[in-house]
Amino acid sequence: MIKLVVNELTKIFKRKITYVLFFCLFIFICIFNYLNPNQNDILNFVFPLETIDISKDEVAEIDKISEKEKYIELKTNLDLVNIYKNFSKDSWQAHALEQEDYRSYSFGNDLNSVVFGFYLNTLMQLKLYLYKINSYENYGDYPVSSEEYNSTKELLNKYISLLEKDDFNDFIKFQLDYLYQLKYITSDKNKLNDICDYIMFTQIRLDNNIYYSNDILNEYIIEARHFTDNSPQNTYEELISKAKFSYALYALKNNINYDISPSEYNILIYNKVDARNSLMNIFNNFNFLIVLVIVFMSISFTEEFQSGTVKSLLTNNSSRAKVLMSKFIANFILILITFLLICFFQFIVGGIFFGFDSYSIPAIVYNYNTSRIDVLNIFLYLLLVFLTKIPMYIINMLIFNIIGLLVNKPTIAISFSLFIYFVLNYAIEKLFYNSKYLIFNNWDFSIFLFGKNLLFASTNLYLSVSIFLLSTILFWYLSILLLK
Repeated sequence: MIKLVVNELTKIFKRKITYVLFFCLFIFICIFNYLNPNQNDILNFVFPLETIDISKDEVAEIDKISEKEKYIELKTNLDLVNIYKNFSKDSWQAHALEQEDYRSYSFGNDLNSVVFGFYLNTLMQLKLYLYKINSYENYGDYPVSSEEYNSTKELLNKYISLLEKDDFNDFIKFQLDYLYQLKYITSDKNKLNDICDYIMFTQIRLDNNIYYSNDILNEYIIEARHFTDNSPQNTYEELISKAKFSYALYALKNNINYDISPSEYNILIYNKVDARNSLMNIFNNFNFLIVLVIVFMSISFTEEFQSGTVKSLLTNNSSRAKVLMSKFIANFILILITFLLICFFQFIVGGIFFGFDSYSIPAIVYNYNTSRIDVLNIFLYLLLVFLTKIPMYIINMLIFNIIGLLVNKPTIAISFSLFIYFVLNYAIEKLFYNSKYLIFNNWDFSIFLFGKNLLFASTNLYLSVSIFLLSTILFWYLSILLLK
């Protein structure tokens, strides 16, 4: 058997197509990293505070009697812009005012209906304070009492003084005091959970000196507010939400200014692809390259039928099973070499394009079984994923070997194999996505890593193993029958 395997490997590495494929792998990885399709479009977002163009004369022209709400709204916006203009655009104070003002809020006629939500950011707090103050100063007790006016005036002055003082820690502590006050007067469970989450993130900001800015850490804070870790349900949406929340929380607590989330989750809207991120996603980006190698190597029987060498193999005291197994093992060794080359090429090319510094961060994976973050060596993570994808590669090898045995022309065998993988396989998966008995829905065992199978209700490890074994035996004996 060893001699047959060595013979097969010798034939593989004597073929020019082998080295052409390896060279194509390298070129494709270079082009992919250059184009960087995983990078989301970065928008040069202009915050509303920069676009508000209100003059004192414009406010003065409004009829204060007949257009009360319009006057208060415009006067509030004018005061807010004047506060914003006191700070440079790159200062943490300006970013604190900008950070969430693009989220829409509406005042309406009833202030009590919109008080909740304004604790979410500095801008909304200031806008609420200014709204109350302008209401009282222009319309007396409508809709704010004198007692509420005085307390609001005091809070506004404190807020502005902390911003002007340029003491980030004191400002965040003031924020925390405000949030704790809200916590004690809030009875609604959902609102209370939101407040507790925001207290946690604000405390993390204080503990790790995360200044308001446009960096990734601030984006984690902003985006994490859309996710929850409080839901007792285990629906697909809730599980994904918990995973995103855990990723964001881990990055913040460990001060990781990189996008550590898997590409399929897209936690950060304005993500920043780095070398580590690209390496972690090689199976999402380049898995078809491994299948391409399998296609080209699995049609070796077609060539040997044409040349007649297959007869000498079968008559040289070698059984059909041994001949088939030797090719099978040789092709698998080639798959392993291809995987290692892809890892090596991506490591080097990704480092050149994006810098090598991100490789210092390990693989960070959310475990759905334990609801916790698992941290492991990045190459160990890639090896685990590769090992759990071996059943898929085995089935592909067997199917493409059968095609090679059935077709007499290598070109037709390759074309038909590619058609089956890229067209027919895709069509079957789309048409029978929920069919739990198809081999196409059961050959990728990587979904069982870290409990990701919990996202798919119909997925079952024992069923997948059974279908894989039955399919392997079926395709194996079919290959032996065809090898005559």
